Order: sequence, then structure tokens, then C-alpha cells
Amino acid sequence: MRIAYPVKVIRRDGLFHSTCPSLPEVSASAVNRVRLRALTQAALVDALCDRVKERHDLPRPAEGPVRELLEPPVLLAAKFAFYQTLRDRNMTNVAVANRLGTVEGTVRRLLDPRHRSGIAQVEAALAKLGKRLLIDLRVS
Repeated sequence: MRIAYPVKVIRRDGLFHSTCPSLPEVSASAVNRVRLRALTQAALVDALCDRVKERHDLPRPAEGPVRELLEPPVLLAAKFAFYQTLRDRNMTNVAVANRLGTVEGTVRRLLDPRHRSGIAQVEAALAKLGKRLLIDLRVS
């Protein structure tokens, strides 16, 4: 599972505009591409956080030719992957806590995108569920 979404960028009327086919609520406009990327990433994070809060599945990235991929910060991507893993397996927080040897509150914090969990905590939780967290370093 890769938590990265294709973004379409166009230039019109002196501004750059972005949209995300996988998350229609994600869009932004800015005078330059650097600012556009920051605004679009913030909108992406907000949209994914809303999906978690509403307990909906995260959308799979749209298929097709990709010119630009956008991803949330690494810790959030790990939390989103953890969340979707639990959704895919229909696991409750209590069941996950039992599997991890911890309490439900710990699982709740690991799932909370706004809580500053350590990346090692999320990675360890994923590992106990048979998942491995990978980091992909690319030129931006």
C-alpha cells in the first residue's frame, strides 16, 4: 500500500491550480509551484484526516499516467497505512491492542493523525500485523 496520490497541475490566468482525482475535495491554487505543492499537501492531509475521523476507507490512488505524486509527511503516511490495515482486516482497537500487548488508548493514539506518535511506534505496530514500513527517497 502506497500512501501517495497523483495530482494534476495546470496553469491558467497566471496561477497554478491542482486537483487530485482520488480525492475530489483536494484542490489548491497558488502563484508558484512551490506554494502550490505546500497548499495541496495540506489539503491532502486534511482530506485523509477527515476520512479517518469519519471511519471511511482511504481511497486507492487513481490509475493512469502520473506526472506528479503527492504524499503526506512520513509519520502521517505510516499512521494512514496502519489505519487502512486495520480497516482491511476489520479489526477493532481492542483486538489490535490485544495483538500488540497494549491498551486500547495506545492504539487510539497511534491512529490519531494529530497525535505525535513516534514513527518507531507505528512501525512496530505495523510489524506485529505482518506489515513492513518502507521509506522511498526520491529527488523532488
